[in-house]
Amino acid sequence: EMEVLHDQLLALFAAHPALKPHDVVVMAPEIGTYAPFIDAVFDTAPEPLRIPFSISDRGARAESGVIDTFMRILEAAGSRFTAGSVLSILESSALQRRFELVDSDLENIRSWIEKTGIRWGIDAEQRAALGLPAFAENSWRAGLDRLLLGYAAPARGEQLFEGILAFDEIEGSLAETLGRFVEFIESLFATAGALQHPRSLLDWEDTLRQISARFFTAEDEREAELRQLRRVIDSLGETPALSGYDEVVPLDVLLAHLDRALTNTESGSGFLVGRVTFCALKPMRTVPFRVVCLVGMNDTAYPRHERAPGFDLIAQNPRPGDRSTRDDDRYLFLEALLSARDVFYLSHVGQSIRDNSPIPPSVLVSELLDYVQGSFAIPETAPLVTHHRLQPFSPDYFRPDSGLFSYSEENFAASEVATLERQKPPPFITEPISEPELEWRQLDAAQLIRFFGNPAKFLVEQRLGLRIPRMKGLLEESEPFEIDSLAKYKLQQDLLARALHGESLDPLMPVLRASGELPPGHAGDARLRDMCAAAEEFATLVR
Repeated sequence: EMEVLHDQLLALFAAHPALKPHDVVVMAPEIGTYAPFIDAVFDTAPEPLRIPFSISDRGARAESGVIDTFMRILEAAGSRFTAGSVLSILESSALQRRFELVDSDLENIRSWIEKTGIRWGIDAEQRAALGLPAFAENSWRAGLDRLLLGYAAPARGEQLFEGILAFDEIEGSLAETLGRFVEFIESLFATAGALQHPRSLLDWEDTLRQISARFFTAEDEREAELRQLRRVIDSLGETPALSGYDEVVPLDVLLAHLDRALTNTESGSGFLVGRVTFCALKPMRTVPFRVVCLVGMNDTAYPRHERAPGFDLIAQNPRPGDRSTRDDDRYLFLEALLSARDVFYLSHVGQSIRDNSPIPPSVLVSELLDYVQGSFAIPETAPLVTHHRLQPFSPDYFRPDSGLFSYSEENFAASEVATLERQKPPPFITEPISEPELEWRQLDAAQLIRFFGNPAKFLVEQRLGLRIPRMKGLLEESEPFEIDSLAKYKLQQDLLARALHGESLDPLMPVLRASGELPPGHAGDARLRDMCAAAEEFATLVR
């Protein structure tokens, strides 16, 4: 839908040289839903086809990285503090500036989290507060202790200090990065602890001000966002005097209020700034424009369906004259139509992406089409409704007799490829593979499991000798229930080498437990004992 709009606007600018971007407004019932797609199409267009645009009415939280990060910090209180969620908070540019971190530091921090086995939970006490077993393994506190001890006293992976296994890869300038990272983590955990207790709105105002000062610094480019945040925080102190309510408020109620206040608070930026204006379909937006476009006019999206809360007595006993959201939306649609001076453009998703079945538009669009078709003689060469294809690279967009068009060179190239005769791809292996060596005549259970898990990967790596680089995946967010295959292989090799040299494996067991790679509790101890027993048994047979 946005790609079609982009092509239509380019055609209007080409046909009317006097038409400028500030003469065009594009409105949607839910601008927040369309904002990512607007950016994806209009912000990535090649320079000759680029249309200057701005998006308004998205709400303060959607537009402001500072406000969104502030809310995520508050929402983290009472959560599991998974490794991925904490690292995603730190990816905020405002927080990186506050704690003097850069993108390369985040790569090091991600590596530390993986290697020290941090998965979730502040410590054993916080896990117990969530009603879960109180074990300290794979928690943030255990991982941070390993990192800090590794800088203070490297142990080469074989010595414990107060039950902590030092992480030995912290040295040089990485110590500064570690200190800033620990400062952020401690601030986050202290904030989570401070938010656990209900308090009055005046106390919440003081608490939120302290949190804002702790995580954000006043900068010229961030000052406007911080002012918006401070206004909402200051309103908490004004509410008791206006409402006469001075009871304590729990955190979840406060979060619901802040989320609604920050979602409905708009900065006003992006409206009438000399570009194509994207905004919400709401009052005070339908001022006269030469071109008015309404997108997202789907059957279920507009008029909007208002769901009144169960305690709304007015909705339960409606009377004539009560405000109706559906009537308001009908009036806004009429205002938008009257505001269009030259072009009134409507679009909706009219085909199912699954089976191409038709989807009706908004009832207001249907009523408008019925009225126009019943009141005017519409020539067949200029139909009111244009049905577009599901894919922007459809060959119909590049045929002169189809009535459709596109300015995209990339889609044109793709359509040419799509019209070519399908050819069978060349074989991946041109020469026959040699007969397997003797060791391949007997397979163990582990090899069979790897083969059936991914036959193609097994063939490429084991028989062809190609090593495919591993893509960086998501951070693990649950404690290990099984030992990782690669870690298990290395552990078995290490245990066997020590057993063959006659070393006792008993002193090594506490070190391995502290590494964070074993399942916590009795399950990890049992697996470790089994591997040690197998290594010692094999060493005895060899001797």
